[in-house]
Amino acid sequence: MLKEMLDEVFSDFDALGQRAGELSRGASFFQFTTARVEDAYKTFDALYDVVRNCLDNPDSLSYIEIVENKPELLSPIINIARRHHYRGVTLDFFMSCWKVIIHAIEEKVNSLTGYDAEDVHYLQSVIRKTYDACETLFLKEWMETQVDILQDELMKSNREMTLSKNKYQNIFDGVSDLIIVTDSNGNIVELNTAAKKYFEKYLNQENLCVCDLLGTDCDSLFVSFWGLSDDDEKYITLNRNDHFLMKVFSLDKVAQNYKGYIVMLNDVTGVVIRNQMLKNEVNKKTSELRKSKKFFQSIFSSTNAGIFIFDSDFKVYTQNRTAENIVGMDAQHLNNLGVNSYLIIEDGSGVTNVMKNLESNSTWSGELRLNTCNNTIYILATINAMDVEDEKFYSLIFIDISEIKNLEYQLVSEKRMVEEKNIALRNVIQAMMDENEKNIKELCKYASFQLESMLDEITTESRYEVRKELKSNILLKMRSFKDEFHESEQSDEFASLTHSESIVCNYIKEGYSSKEIAEKLNVSIDTIQTHRKNIRKKFGITDKSINLYSYVKCNY
Repeated sequence: MLKEMLDEVFSDFDALGQRAGELSRGASFFQFTTARVEDAYKTFDALYDVVRNCLDNPDSLSYIEIVENKPELLSPIINIARRHHYRGVTLDFFMSCWKVIIHAIEEKVNSLTGYDAEDVHYLQSVIRKTYDACETLFLKEWMETQVDILQDELMKSNREMTLSKNKYQNIFDGVSDLIIVTDSNGNIVELNTAAKKYFEKYLNQENLCVCDLLGTDCDSLFVSFWGLSDDDEKYITLNRNDHFLMKVFSLDKVAQNYKGYIVMLNDVTGVVIRNQMLKNEVNKKTSELRKSKKFFQSIFSSTNAGIFIFDSDFKVYTQNRTAENIVGMDAQHLNNLGVNSYLIIEDGSGVTNVMKNLESNSTWSGELRLNTCNNTIYILATINAMDVEDEKFYSLIFIDISEIKNLEYQLVSEKRMVEEKNIALRNVIQAMMDENEKNIKELCKYASFQLESMLDEITTESRYEVRKELKSNILLKMRSFKDEFHESEQSDEFASLTHSESIVCNYIKEGYSSKEIAEKLNVSIDTIQTHRKNIRKKFGITDKSINLYSYVKCNY
C-alpha cells in the first residue's frame, strides 16, 4: 500500500515542478537563476528512489542510522547535490531549492485520498526522515570538499559549459531558419545570423519588438501564437511574397526562472509557390474532370444503348435509363436475382465466367439472352474490364437485336419452305419427263408398227408412180402421228378447258397479267381470277408455290 501511495505522489513530474515553481515565485534566491526543468525532474526521480529505498528497510531505521551506517540509501540525491556543488552552486541556494521541492511533495502527500490515515502519516515521516538525513549529508558534502578539488571540478564544468554554449551558438547561427529570442513582453533579446540578415533594415531601431518584425501588434500576436503548444504552427507572410512556417517555444519550460520565447520562422516560400501551382493544376484537372463527368453523364443517360456497370462482386453498381427501361427492374432487384440469371450466353452459361477471364482494359463481344421481367430478348453486348482506384469494374453496353433475330428465323423458315417447294417441283418435272419419255417410246412403237408394212412395199415396188404415192401416204401418216401425239398430251388436261378458259390460258402463256387480260377481254379482274382458279384446278395444281405462267409455258 505504501509503495502504491508513493507511486501516486510521484506520478506527475510536471505538476510537481509547476507547484515548486509557484512556491518559489518572488523569492530573492530564485531571481537570477536559469535552473532547467530537466534538473527538477531528475531531482524528483532521485528522491523517489531514495524514499523507496528507505521503505524497503525496517520501520525502526532512524535518521542517525541512515546518516552514519547507510548513507548509500541516499546516494541518488547526494550525486545530484555533488554535481550542482561542482558547478558552483552555493549551499544556501541548493538548500532553498531543495526545501521548495520537499514542500511540494509534502503537499501532494497531504492531498492523498482513499488511503488509511496511519499509512499517510507514516509516509510523511519517512519523507521527513529522508529530508533531514539528506540535509545533513548536503552540509557534509559542501564543508568537506577540498578547495583544490572544487576548483578543478568548477574548471571542468566551465569548460563543458563553454563547449556546450559554443556548440549551440554555432547551431543557432548556422541554421537557415530565422530564430528570434524575446523576453516575456516580446522585446527582442537575440537574433541568429539568418534573422539578422533578413531583418537588417529594422536592426537600427531601439527597443525593437518582435511585432515590429512580423508586421503586427503585440496583443494580437500574443493572442494568436503565445497560446499555442510547442507542436502548433502557423503560416505567416512577410514582404508580401515571402512565406514562413512559424513556431513559438516558451523558455519557461526549459529554464524555470526565465520568462521569454523563441520564435522560429522556416522559409516555405518555394513550397507555397509549388503548392499554389499544384492547386491551380488540381483546379484545372478538377474542372476538366467535372466537364468529362457531365459529358459522360449526358451520354450515359441519353444513349439508346443500354449500359450496366458491375463491381468486382458482379453486382450492378449503376445502370442508365435505357437499361432500366429494357429490363424493367432497378439495381436492387437485379442484384437479388444474380447476374447469371438474367444475362445468359448462347451456350446456356452465365456471363460471370466471361467477366472473370477478362484482364484490365480488355473486351469481349457477343450475343446474350437478356431475361427481363416480361420476356426474353436477344442483345448484342460488349463487356469491358477496367481498374478504378485498385478496384475492378465491368461495363456492359448492349443493343436489342430481337427484331433482327426474328427476321433471321423468318428467313431461315422461308428458305426451308422454298427448298421443300423446289424439291416438289423437281419431282413434278421428273414425272413429266418420265411421262414424255414413255409417250415417245409408245409413239415410236406405234409408228414402227404402222409404217413397217408401207416401207416394205416401197422397197419392193419398182414402179415410180406407186412409190411416189406410197411416199405421200407415209408422210401423211407421219403427220397424223404428230397430231395424235399432241392431242394425247393435251387431251387429259387441256381438253377440259372451256373456250374462255382456253383464251385466258393462251394470254397467260404469252405473259399477260390478270389486269391486262381483263382489259383485252373487257371483263373484270375478279372474272379473270375465277378463270385462273378453274384452270389450276383442271390442271391438278394444288401447290400454291407453283407459278401458273411457268406451268402453262412448259406444258400448253
